[in-house]
Amino acid sequence: MYKLAAKIFGKTSTVRKNCFEGSSLIKLVEQNTSDYRERYLVSDLMTFLNNKTNGKICALYGLRRTGKTIMMFHAIKRLWADRHEMTCA
Repeated sequence: MYKLAAKIFGKTSTVRKNCFEGSSLIKLVEQNTSDYRERYLVSDLMTFLNNKTNGKICALYGLRRTGKTIMMFHAIKRLWADRHEMTCA
């Protein structure tokens, strides 16, 4: 659990966020993607993530419960696999 200092309306307060990294992130991703097939837009997202975008932002939006979070989990899974292939080669 990380603490973030947030300045809201001129007042500083502490905001707590659940942050995952490394093996705990991959465990979370594996638990949440095992029942879902990969979204068809993951390949487009991966193209964006793998290119040098020079500060561009990708906004992921859509209706509730349409698979945005699962799509991000699949992208994390792919990035993790690519990273391990590069370090093991």
